[in-house]
Amino acid sequence: MFKNLLIAMDLSPASICLLGCMGPLRGAGAESATLLHVEFGRPGTLIVEKIRTGGYSMLVIAGQGRGYMAEAFLGRVANHVVHRSTIPVLVVPGGR
Repeated sequence: MFKNLLIAMDLSPASICLLGCMGPLRGAGAESATLLHVEFGRPGTLIVEKIRTGGYSMLVIAGQGRGYMAEAFLGRVANHVVHRSTIPVLVVPGGR
């Protein structure tokens, strides 16, 4: 079902936990995964653009859970992407 994954990382401890999801996702039928590291610019906007142009079937992103009420559970970037993505988004809670 979700065969071509985009995994967005910023190398924070929360996003490093995404690497632990690779095995279960492959076991669930994922055939390929592309790691996207956004270091400069506006990460949310860049991730959404990559989604629109890349032919991915699902995005996997870490939820940092820092910020104000609307973003308290997801994190600023994850919240931005979830509301603008054209594909399903799996938000993995970041470890603290």
